[in-house]
Amino acid sequence: MESPSYYAIIPSDVRYDSNLSSSEKLLYAELTALCSKHGYCWASNNYFSELYGVNKNTISSWVSSLVKNGYIKIDVDRAKGNLRKIYLKKNIAIPKKMET
Repeated sequence: MESPSYYAIIPSDVRYDSNLSSSEKLLYAELTALCSKHGYCWASNNYFSELYGVNKNTISSWVSSLVKNGYIKIDVDRAKGNLRKIYLKKNIAIPKKMET
């Protein structure tokens, strides 16, 4: 998998949602970075599990929570071997370069 955008974004509706754990908010931020190039993320639960040092079931729970709370959408392409695509439900503008 190629390197994601340097910037990750946590919009205020996600940041202040008391239904989400801090870890779920961090995963959402990671998704904003990974979705910045193609508009979706194809990273597996195994990728996130290794990235955050948690069990794949934990990642599955975090992803499910983000779906349940309306922040992401999941599509599975059965024709491509069940390739999962994760989409943000809200368009997030990721800056290409911060001005100093």
